[in-house]
Order: sequence, then C-alpha cells, then structure tokens
Amino acid sequence: MTSDKTVSILNNLIRIHNDRITNYDIASFESTELNLKLMFSTFTQSSKQCNEELQEAVRKDGRTPVDITTTDNNHVTFWEELKSSIAGHDNQSIIASCSSAENELQLMYTTILSDNTNNLTTEQFDMIHAQQQLIQLDYDTVKSITSVNKNNN
Repeated sequence: MTSDKTVSILNNLIRIHNDRITNYDIASFESTELNLKLMFSTFTQSSKQCNEELQEAVRKDGRTPVDITTTDNNHVTFWEELKSSIAGHDNQSIIASCSSAENELQLMYTTILSDNTNNLTTEQFDMIHAQQQLIQLDYDTVKSITSVNKNNN
C-alpha cells in the first residue's frame, strides 16, 4: 500500500506536468516560429508521457490521480513571461523563459528523488528517475538553442 506522502508526491508531479502541458500547448498555438512550435510540441508530449505513468502509479494503489494544475506562483510567472515574449516575437526571451522553467523542473525532480527515497518504492523511484532523464533531454534542447543563439549574436 502506498502512503499518503507517496500519493502526494505523485500527484504533485501530475499537477506540474498538467501546467507544463497547458503552458506549452498555448505557447505552441501562439508562436509563429515553426521551430518553437515543434519544440513546444515535444515538451508537451514528454509531459503527457510522464503524466500517463504517474497517473497509472496512483491508480495502481487504488487511488485517484489529480486532474488539475498547480497554483504555484513560479508557474504563473513563467507563463506570463513566455506569453509576453511570444506576443513581442522575442525569440531570445522565449528561449530564456523555457530554459528557466526546464531548469526549475529538473531541480524539482532532483529534490523529489533525493528527499523521498523512503517514501517511494523502487519501481516509483525508477519511474521518476527515468522521467527526469526524459525531461533532461527537453532541457538539453533548450540549452542547445540558447548556445546557437549566443553564437549567432
């Protein structure tokens, strides 16, 4: 039986990925740059995959996964910055906002894994670690675009 703490951790990650899906779906719709649309779409798909796994882990214990987003001010701030950048067609600001958000997500995953070894089964730990690696690929994409933009300026 999974503890309430474990379910809380899994549901928290679901909320974070719900935010990420919503934000990048909107960003993809709003953006006029094809390469950014593709990047946002990739990030959305990564989060959908993570969400499916997280929801299954919650259901496996007979619990109900959350289906809402967070009210975390950091996510709201990220979206406001991204929306402003897209409206102004400022690709460097868009990439900077994405980089900041992806870095924050990596830090969240690192904290969850390091602080909750006693609250997660080996299967849950391995799943979250694999998700962190998947999200790292998205972060690496943003960092590579940032490097290319710096080299072109």
